[in-house]
Amino acid sequence: MRKQAKRAWFWSKLMILRYVAFPVLPVKGFKAILIHAVTAMIHFFLVLFRISPKWMAKKCKQVTTMYNDQETERIGFLFDTVATQHIFKKSELYPLKEYPYEDIMMPLPACIDKNLKILFGDYMQLPPVEKRKNHFPYKLEFKDAE
Repeated sequence: MRKQAKRAWFWSKLMILRYVAFPVLPVKGFKAILIHAVTAMIHFFLVLFRISPKWMAKKCKQVTTMYNDQETERIGFLFDTVATQHIFKKSELYPLKEYPYEDIMMPLPACIDKNLKILFGDYMQLPPVEKRKNHFPYKLEFKDAE
């Protein structure tokens, strides 16, 4: 499971580097400069040798679906920042339970509270302003609303 997660993570990050030479990093200073030098070299190599994004996507899909025809006790999303962060036992997810959301009922995992606490800690409280973070867009354009 861990090997599969690491391989899927590798291919997913490589696909990002095919398009983005300098990804947003959770580090600063010399470490960020060093990592960006490496990511830029990888990006340059992938572009120079015309490594196809479709080929990388195919490799990524092969790794992530390699156990689809076998019954396993786990299910997961293998492309997050930490490869194994979103791997759950099926018994923690199923059977789904219905929860109210605004004016509809939503099917959610059986142990949603436990899973959210594992992922986010006290998810019902906003973190202090200095610890809040967001995803950064690769390109962001604002146009006049005329």
